[in-house]
Amino acid sequence: MRELDISEIKEMKLVYQKGIKTQLNQIRNSKDSAKVLRKIIGDDMNVRESVIIVAVSRDLNKVNGYYILSKGGITASVFDPLLLLKLAVVSNSGSFIIGHNHPLGNIQPSKADIDITKNIVKVSKGIVDVLDHLIVTENSYYSMRDEGTIKGFAPINFDYLEIPKAKPQIIEDTNIKNSKNMITVKNIASEYPKISQVKLPTALKKSEFDFVKENLDLYNDDDTIKEYIDTFVSKLNEIAGKSEKKTVKKASKKTSVKKTKAKAKSKRTSKRKTAPKPVTNTKSVGNVDLQVTLVKAFVNMHNKPKTKKQILNLYKRIEKAATELKIRKTSKHADEIKFAAKTLQKAYNETAGNAEKNVKIMIPEKNYENLYAIAHSEKQKLSVSYIKRYVGMYGNENMFDRADRLLKSINNALKKKTITSKDLYYDKIKSIQKVLDSFITKEDAVLFPESINLKGLSGIAGTEIYKKKV
Repeated sequence: MRELDISEIKEMKLVYQKGIKTQLNQIRNSKDSAKVLRKIIGDDMNVRESVIIVAVSRDLNKVNGYYILSKGGITASVFDPLLLLKLAVVSNSGSFIIGHNHPLGNIQPSKADIDITKNIVKVSKGIVDVLDHLIVTENSYYSMRDEGTIKGFAPINFDYLEIPKAKPQIIEDTNIKNSKNMITVKNIASEYPKISQVKLPTALKKSEFDFVKENLDLYNDDDTIKEYIDTFVSKLNEIAGKSEKKTVKKASKKTSVKKTKAKAKSKRTSKRKTAPKPVTNTKSVGNVDLQVTLVKAFVNMHNKPKTKKQILNLYKRIEKAATELKIRKTSKHADEIKFAAKTLQKAYNETAGNAEKNVKIMIPEKNYENLYAIAHSEKQKLSVSYIKRYVGMYGNENMFDRADRLLKSINNALKKKTITSKDLYYDKIKSIQKVLDSFITKEDAVLFPESINLKGLSGIAGTEIYKKKV
């Protein structure tokens, strides 16, 4: 859990007053709630009971303030659920966490605690959101939400997937000429952004790279795509003056012996490792689950030297998905995602102080087979990928070549019956095929006629429509 900047959480008495200082101004789980409550209760923790209401905003659970409801005990007569509504108005908060302490150290809720909370949740429903009721002591806490003591608590962003924090470091982009590795189909997604666009011809500019990047998953499934990507990569290497031929410097006999031994040891190690079992139950889906996509990106790093920037990029993608709650701690592959983040963090921190250092990502054999199976558990439907390519041309100029390539791909898929009438989006593909054919063969035809439901196709592709300004 990362610590945020010191901030002040104000006490509310229907107007804001000076309150307490804490290192937390954002609640991500019940543990954070307990920390905030302990700070508010302060020296009274082992002296007398205090009942606290913490006001929380709905956007990432930011703490807006707190209100000390009572001191000395908690009974049905001292709590008015309507007070929550008043606090909601004053604090501009629609969500609240209730908490109180047990001075004697027992964290188990009493019958009165449970009954009062049930009443609060029931009465407040539809007016304000009651998120949790915690009982805290100096060293422990009890969350009625976590323990399932009471049903009916409002939905909450408590299930953040907490991932380890990589140390922030400045990453400098390098030119393609400074890159030591030859550009390949496997590394083009990470290597291309380093390339200066100034010396690149139009055919290798970013707009074409975007097309390549979008279709890397189809490299082994579509002959037209494979041929195009291979040509693109080859031309990039030509521009960079790279080839597979490498100048071999003379090395001392001692160095050569060391390298030979290391190579032999590496081969022996590789032979000992068990190859993952082929995945035979890959499911074709409209859009691959984000968790699967991230696991696949991590698995593809295995046993390969990666730059600081490559490691950080994947880490940031995981961090963003967790922060935006696209992946939660209750998600199907949360443990694997957390493991990936931890591995990336460790690898990234190994590059500290050396911007040029590459680190080999090594996934332990005991984890690799499971991760490999997850990475290959889903595959995007070919029909959806073609729809995505078509939608991706919207708002762009000079799309004749891309339209022609897409038409060839669709014709090929229909001919080989990799897309059949049983496909859910068969009719959509046929419509796109007709439009593309007309666009290629007729001078006055447009790429996106009114007959095409672009919004519907965009929904299938899982992409937003952006019309670029000309």
